[in-house]
Amino acid sequence: MVVSAARIGLLRAALGGHADRVAFADMADVGANPARIIPAWRDFVASIDGGGRARGIGEPIWAERTPAELVECQRHEALLNLAFAGVPAWWLLCPFDTGALGADVLEEAERSHPFVSEAGVVWQSAAYRGLEQVASRSPRHCPTCRGRRPSSASARGR
Repeated sequence: MVVSAARIGLLRAALGGHADRVAFADMADVGANPARIIPAWRDFVASIDGGGRARGIGEPIWAERTPAELVECQRHEALLNLAFAGVPAWWLLCPFDTGALGADVLEEAERSHPFVSEAGVVWQSAAYRGLEQVASRSPRHCPTCRGRRPSSASARGR
């Protein structure tokens, strides 16, 4: 689970004695530069003993992210599908705080995730762009970019 430090504490408490079976990482560290998130997940998947099944939960998008960080995180969310295409034993859940994030961020999430769920109900996203469009398109919603792809310097931020 790669989520905020606060959520790690809550999840550890909720899991009780099972928490020792889960690897936790603070997304503020792992995802300070969103370009480091996919390599971190690749390392995790590669570390699974005997090539077993792997499940992950990653929350790179939160309300306090800057507009440039959001663009890079949205790009990361879309590229995850491409990076892990053909890895059948890998399953990743990307939670979004629907109460704190803007509608434009949630709409972009539906474009970058082939499946979405709410309240335990899962459905195929009608807005999903597909793998063929992922690498060539920038996320649409960047208040400071006005639809333009940000420069490398502003996109990487930190």
